[in-house]
Amino acid sequence: MVYGSCEWDQRLAFRNILRTNAELAQRYEKNKRLWAAEFKSDREAYTAAKAGFILEALESSL
Repeated sequence: MVYGSCEWDQRLAFRNILRTNAELAQRYEKNKRLWAAEFKSDREAYTAAKAGFILEALESSL
């Protein structure tokens, strides 16, 4: 990842959303545990599950 890139900015934005929204952070933590158990041998599916959550959070913050 390149400093200052779009991906960089999105990751920081998501981090900041989690820092300011305790309910969302708790849901993300809970979901990450569920996804880790569900997709324990499928890293790509785990990442895809997280990506959907992250994109939804970013879109709703606009």
